[in-house]
Amino acid sequence: MGKSQEVRRSLKPLTFGAARAKGPAGRKRRRALLGCALVALALAAPSAVSADAQISGHASGMTIRTGNGSYVLVGTYTDALGAPGTYHGSYRETTTGYTSCRGQGIGVIYCDNPPFSTGLPYRCNLIAGEITFRSLAGKEITFDIGSGGFAPPDSRIVSGVCQQQADPNVHDTYLLLLNRTNLWPATTEEFSRGYGLLNYALGSMIGVSSPRGSSPIYADELTLQLNLFSP
Repeated sequence: MGKSQEVRRSLKPLTFGAARAKGPAGRKRRRALLGCALVALALAAPSAVSADAQISGHASGMTIRTGNGSYVLVGTYTDALGAPGTYHGSYRETTTGYTSCRGQGIGVIYCDNPPFSTGLPYRCNLIAGEITFRSLAGKEITFDIGSGGFAPPDSRIVSGVCQQQADPNVHDTYLLLLNRTNLWPATTEEFSRGYGLLNYALGSMIGVSSPRGSSPIYADELTLQLNLFSP
């Protein structure tokens, strides 16, 4: 059973329970549960696809504010087998003020639309950029920092840096990663080196970025997941 099917099954009893509630309270509860279901399905969809190769593990590094809404990323990662690597990249803010939701277009249905406390928060600056991973063995792969996929519904969720509700100085960082070959199927390693031919790749780096005093530097602790798809 796929992960999306598992999410649907786990939500089914909750939906039926909400249907039994009557009046305004029942309608509010049904809408809240629907919001939870939509967000769960949207976030489960990318991981339901079986990749040809995966790189997963933990990443630690820094995000450095360089001015004019631009940031530099640098750090190290360790994959699930203990093999180390490095990453470097940059991104720019496409929205400011920490009032945006990462659900875009019709993807706004995944957002925390008042008066219901469900979905993705309106506490984010949306971002776009590029990041490169390099293994100790010399393998390398570059991703765009953008949306969660190439087509809906994944493409309706985008990258962002969000203020935590308890402490706005601490950020939840969502780097959604993707890249694909210009010539399909791939005949050369267009955006990677050492991984063989790849048609496309998807991934994420998600975690917490904490400020270092009053400096323009944030300390990042992130979970890494990269999925590589060959011809």
